[in-house]
Amino acid sequence: MSVKDFETYHGVVLTKLVRSDHPVSLRMIETNKDEAWCAYTINDAAILYIKYRSKGRKTKRPRGISWVFTFPEDELQNIDRLGVGKPLYLALVCAHKEPMCVCMLEPDEIRKCVDLKTGGSENITVLYQKNKSLRAYGPQNSTEDQKLVIPQNRLDEWRVPGS
Repeated sequence: MSVKDFETYHGVVLTKLVRSDHPVSLRMIETNKDEAWCAYTINDAAILYIKYRSKGRKTKRPRGISWVFTFPEDELQNIDRLGVGKPLYLALVCAHKEPMCVCMLEPDEIRKCVDLKTGGSENITVLYQKNKSLRAYGPQNSTEDQKLVIPQNRLDEWRVPGS
């Protein structure tokens, strides 16, 4: 039996969650198998939406690696719908030979990057620089002073809702 990419990359996030000091219950939300079943209910208190990119692109200035996550209109609508009634967190798995990192966005940070009701597709870019926090930005916060600063260990330190 072969292992699918989404199983590998989702496993990175899910393993970190279940290995925390706090008990965590997970339930996959059956969305669409073509979307790699990307949403999970955590402790019946929050939604975790996982998206991955298997290849990063080297950047010259600033020197680092970036990943661009594209969200088509229907995916933005799905994220908006799933986030009604429970906070929705976004885990962006940034894969590369070296490094591999997870950019964990909180509900308000997602909306700082993209407009969930735009009527079109939007992108979130994650920038990795060695020994620095990640930078996350989209069309809503693309200027240098608006880019989000996300600690690389946020997922490790995340206090999971309901635990």
